[in-house]
Amino acid sequence: MSPRSSLRRIFALSAIREHPKSDRVFALRKYLVAFIFLVTYLLLDRSTVFFQIWSEISAWYPPTAIALALLIGLGEGYAPLYLLAAFLSGILNYHESFFRVSFLITVGEIGRASCRERV
Repeated sequence: MSPRSSLRRIFALSAIREHPKSDRVFALRKYLVAFIFLVTYLLLDRSTVFFQIWSEISAWYPPTAIALALLIGLGEGYAPLYLLAAFLSGILNYHESFFRVSFLITVGEIGRASCRERV
């Protein structure tokens, strides 16, 4: 093997490692972000249940800040993930039914915001 071919091989491998162009890598990142967001949202929402001042009145609500950071930082494509997190937290933390008023309001607000962006 000549030194020139070995250098090409080294540079080709380093270029692949520096700039992954695989759709699988980007999909894995998206799923990892989604999983971390869901777990963080559910745990923070659960903490607000423990820190309630009175019945159903909380002094702070950090899940909204996490969701806002996700939507601003990664785009509105993650809005269904936010909807899923709110839905799961309602079921797991507050024992609410599937069709609750806040769920329907959230769906309506996401639809209205996406229509406003297109116009």
